[in-house]
Amino acid sequence: MNTEKRILFGVDDSEFALQALTAVGGLLKNSRDYKVTLFFGSPDPNLPFLSKALGLSPE
Repeated sequence: MNTEKRILFGVDDSEFALQALTAVGGLLKNSRDYKVTLFFGSPDPNLPFLSKALGLSPE
């Protein structure tokens, strides 16, 4: 039986996210049965600008 616990941790480039991740790391540093996955969500790209820059026609 797999007793591994999984945590999905969403972060961005803010100082608050860094502090929260540091706190979680401190809480889990001696725990071997946790797997932490980091998710960095970036804002949507400016698609019209990218299309023009790449020479693509909008569809």
